[in-house]
Amino acid sequence: MTFTWITLPYLLAIATIIGFCFWKPNVPNLLAQKLGLKHERGEKIFLVVYWITIPVIIHRLMAAMLQG
Repeated sequence: MTFTWITLPYLLAIATIIGFCFWKPNVPNLLAQKLGLKHERGEKIFLVVYWITIPVIIHRLMAAMLQG
């Protein structure tokens, strides 16, 4: 894969997502609190959905980047 200006937004989006996931691992917990999820069960469901969608989003961005 070579770098082109078309792939730059995809690379920035992937880098931002990975930055939030690995360097700030408590971001989902803070986001759940800001969304008003006060019960532990609701927060756990939110965290499961969050951690499942992150790899899917990264995969979709990489697939779009490689096709473009």
